[in-house]
Amino acid sequence: MASALKIKVTGQKAILKALEKLERKVARKIVRRVARDIQKTVVLPSIKKYIPTRTGKLKKYMRVRSIKKPKRNGYGAIILNPDTAKLTASGGNYYAGYVQYGTKNYDGYDYMNRGAADVEGLAVSMYEKRIMKEIKSVWR
Repeated sequence: MASALKIKVTGQKAILKALEKLERKVARKIVRRVARDIQKTVVLPSIKKYIPTRTGKLKKYMRVRSIKKPKRNGYGAIILNPDTAKLTASGGNYYAGYVQYGTKNYDGYDYMNRGAADVEGLAVSMYEKRIMKEIKSVWR
């Protein structure tokens, strides 16, 4: 089971109207670029604070990934999850889901939700500002 955190920003009506005026492909590219950058610079470091460290591999291989195919009318998705190929190749087993959610004998750490909650307001405000800046640069 992948430990991925989903954050959905519905945003201001002005942002949504501006995105609808753009070509669909351009709008998706802008949304993915901005969301990926904010996840990488703001959310990921916050999540890494809460990851328990025994070997350090889970923290080391936590990555930001883009899903380019949008679901329904979305613009794509950006997810945070461990790079399982590198985690397994480095001698570790894939255990991120157990650390996040726990098992019947072990309570999970819930590092994804705790880390995202710390910076939620900051991430949303940065997202709104950056997305409008990108839209304005395309219109010029």
